[in-house]
Amino acid sequence: VLSSTSFHILILLVLKFSFQFILLSSGYRWLSADDFCRTVKSYEWLQNPVVNSGVWLTPHFWINGAVMYFVKDLFAAALIVNFLFSALTVPFFYKAIQMAFDQKTAFFSTLIFCFFPFQVWLSISGLPEFVFFFFVITGIYFFMKWKFDGELTIYLFLSAFSFAFSNGFRYEGWLFSAAFVMLTMLDILRE
Repeated sequence: VLSSTSFHILILLVLKFSFQFILLSSGYRWLSADDFCRTVKSYEWLQNPVVNSGVWLTPHFWINGAVMYFVKDLFAAALIVNFLFSALTVPFFYKAIQMAFDQKTAFFSTLIFCFFPFQVWLSISGLPEFVFFFFVITGIYFFMKWKFDGELTIYLFLSAFSFAFSNGFRYEGWLFSAAFVMLTMLDILRE
């Protein structure tokens, strides 16, 4: 039997996937030329794996390239990566909001999140934003778990790793990492 939280998350994922499929079936494919370029760069990385790839952070190319190895359609592979990471983000977002507020607020906040235009567009694009969002949101979630559930060290490590991974996808992750370090230091200094 599903808990009410699991049931809510399942309903939200069904709604999210349905809306994404409607948008895709309407002909929407890319948000910008960056989507196409990053997809091609991922394919180039697959052909010749390197550690760096110029002006963009490389881990996005590694993930897309790894999926492209199995899924031979380049654009489908990039879509699968963002589709997957956008779906994995939903439970962490829901649970973080639930932890901070309550279940009702978590449900409606996540519902808005699932239909918010930038979230929908980026979750079916070839851009790295949703992998980045996943790691930032999991970092926030695990930091909150650490703070609210008795400061278990494992949650602090999971939060740190999540923020560290976010830094490989978008430069904005550095701000979240700095804020994480400052909040942790302030908490330690208070004790």
